This record gives sequence, C-alpha cells and structure tokens, in this order.
Amino acid sequence: MAGGFDRSPVERQRGDARRVDGGGGLRNPGRGHGRGRRSRAGGTGLDGTARESRGPAGAGRRARTPPPGAGDGSRDGTGRPAPCRRTLLHPTARGFAPRALGGSPAPENGVSLSVLDPFGAASDPALPTLSLALDPDSVRREFARLPRFSRGRGCSFDLTAIRVTRHKPGRRCLVEYDLDVERDGVREAFTIIGKLRVHRFGKSGYRLLSALWKAGFDDTSEDGILVPEPIGVLPAFHMWMQRKVAGRPAAELLAPGATALARRIAESAHKIHVCRVPPESRHGMKEELGILRECLGRMGQTEPRLRDRLDRLLQACERLGAAVAAPSNTGIHRDFYAHQVIVDGSRLALIDFDLYCEGDPGLDAGNFLGHVTEEALRQWGDPSALHDVEEALEERFVEVSGEAVRGSVKAYAALTLVRHVYLSTRFPERRAFTKDLLSLSEERVSARLSA
Repeated sequence: MAGGFDRSPVERQRGDARRVDGGGGLRNPGRGHGRGRRSRAGGTGLDGTARESRGPAGAGRRARTPPPGAGDGSRDGTGRPAPCRRTLLHPTARGFAPRALGGSPAPENGVSLSVLDPFGAASDPALPTLSLALDPDSVRREFARLPRFSRGRGCSFDLTAIRVTRHKPGRRCLVEYDLDVERDGVREAFTIIGKLRVHRFGKSGYRLLSALWKAGFDDTSEDGILVPEPIGVLPAFHMWMQRKVAGRPAAELLAPGATALARRIAESAHKIHVCRVPPESRHGMKEELGILRECLGRMGQTEPRLRDRLDRLLQACERLGAAVAAPSNTGIHRDFYAHQVIVDGSRLALIDFDLYCEGDPGLDAGNFLGHVTEEALRQWGDPSALHDVEEALEERFVEVSGEAVRGSVKAYAALTLVRHVYLSTRFPERRAFTKDLLSLSEERVSARLSA
C-alpha cells in the first residue's frame, strides 16, 4: 500500500505519522471516495436508530449535533465540476501556483472538457509524467490501450473532465477522470482515480488491489464488502487506475446509535484478515512503538512543558506493548479507520491499502476504535459519546475473530489515542484538544496496564 491517496481530510494516520507535516498537505475535505461533507443535521442511522448528541460538551466547547444517517441517500461520486478554463501550473517562490492560460481542448464529440489542477501539481519536477496525465489527448490515447476501454471489446468512451484532487509536492498525486463509456449499446458515466507516486510505476498497488478483488472483494460479493474495481496500469504516466466507488465515508455516518454499521465494519475488517492475500511487508508492536517513540520525542522538543509527561506516557506504552500476547499474524489494512470505509446502502467499500502488511489483526480494530474515541472528543466534546458504537464494533470483531484478540484490540486502541496526541499538534484546528487527548491517553494506557 495508502503513500496513500484515498485518505480522509487532514491526517494520514500511520504512514505520515513520522513526517514533519503529519501528511496534512495531502488531505482535502470533500474529495476522494465518498465525496461529501459531514452534515450537522439530525437523522437516522443504518439501523434506524435516531441520532442525537450524547454526553456533555467539553469545557469551553459546544457539543456538535450528530451527522445524518445513511438513509438520506448516497452520492455516486461522479459529480462533474463546473466548466472552466484549463489550468496550467508554474512554480513560484513559495511552491506551485495555478495559472489559467486559455480554454481546454474539446474532446472528439465537441463537448467541453475541463482540466483542473488547483494545486499546481503539473509543475512538480519530482512527478515529470504528471503533465502528460493531465493532457486530454495523451489521456485518451493511453486509456484506449486499457483492456477495460478497448474498442475491440465493443467499447468506446468520451473523456469529459480531468482534475487533480490531491497533491503532496515531491511525493505523490491523485487525479480523477470523468468518463462516459458505451459498451454494447449501453452508456454509463463514472469516474476513474489515477494514483501516481514518485519513483514508482504503480504495478504493486494495482497487483494488490487486483488480488483483493479476486479474493472475494469484487462488486458481486455476497456479503456486500468490496474494494474499488482495479482498472489497469498506465506505464507512460507511471500511474495505476481504479474505479471510484459510490457512497459516503463511514466517518459521516458514525454517531450515537449507529451500532449496526459498527458491526458491519467489524465484519469487513475480519474479511481482510482471512482473505489470504500475501502481504509484502510486516508491521508489529516493535514498529508501532517506534512510531510513538519518534512522534512523542518530536512533540517533546516543541512542547517542553509537556516533556516529562510525554516521557512517562511513552514508558507506559512500552510496558503495555510488552504485555500484549504474541499475535496470530494475518494480512492487515494497518490504516483502518472510518474514512477508509465507504458506505453505499448495505454495501461497504474498503479503500486505501497502501500500508497493507502482515501484522496483528487486533491492530486494525484497535486503530479504528481509537479514531472513534478521538472523533467523539473532537466532534461532541465527550470521548464516550460513541461508546455504544465502539462496544458494538469490538464485540462483533471478537465474536468473528476469537476472544484471544480482545487484549490486542484494547491495547492498540489506547496506543492509537497516544498517536493522536501528537497528531493534534500538527493541525491548528486540533490544538485545542491536545491537553484533553494527553490526559485521556494517560488514563486509557494506565487502565490497560491495570487490567
């Protein structure tokens, strides 16, 4: 797996935890799979439970109204941007900046085509093939070589829009392509996501997604748990392609009472763990503690008044890690949280497998639970606001995985909260929660050590 692209706004939770910027430059609200912002209106959950705010608001903060449920409809992820001029990018003293230089070329059918690059990614010298990936003629030519769109299979397509949706300068980029595809007289509109990483050709990401697709995660799976359809690799662009899935991120739907969705998410994590797709790397408790050691050490340098507390917390984390029983390793997602699960009715699509590896299955469930707790604190002012969601997910995961995994689930949930202490310092909008997260982490780690 993923450097990843299908991640939520703001934080790449694990892969960028070691990096100075915390990965924030990659996140943009409302983009990627499951487009749409969190609504503050009330509604009903997937299980029909009315959603309402639970728990008192934190001091100095107002508790927020929960988001709407899944029953109010889902988006298909193929919304088109308003027509505009093609944007070409040029480097500036501070980085990359957009500059409009005239209208975009029209496609063969004469329909207006928009090319959007709001980040100036085309001028990134570390991604020399990106300019080709934003050129409509080059895109049409390369797409026509993909078996999915081969005219020899009775297929034709019109390219209607190109847009850069995420860009991490010097490292990676995500591009969306809107297509109208006709096959055997049937016309369909959908969006393709292209992923490009520096010094990579996209083959490994495509191979992994294809292996998962063939291992029971395709769009005909009886359990309704799937991954995006793999489309192919474009060597000329150093890019691999997948179809954008329909739906909304589970992060927009998890609220008090959303226990049915929580149980389904637990089942989806377990499906990853038993699919037997071979991982290419390994991640264990040693590596997890190494990430925390580096993150808390860095935070201690920038927050000297908290250094002693951070040192004590790290020592407690190391004792907790040493107390976790040796796991029965499987393939794991390793970055599993609510923005990586796209909900479309009864179907769940799992995205962003850039960190897929061999590891403790309890890490995935624990990581998800830690994120839910942090979200409850930040959105509702009460870390226990989503306790019923957390309990439902944990119990269902233990039910399908075995009681032996419960200890590691709880340990990784506590360690995930500790990582969020550091992450809260990387983004201005989260700094108000740093002290609360630190106190909560101390409490949760201590409780696990005493259990």
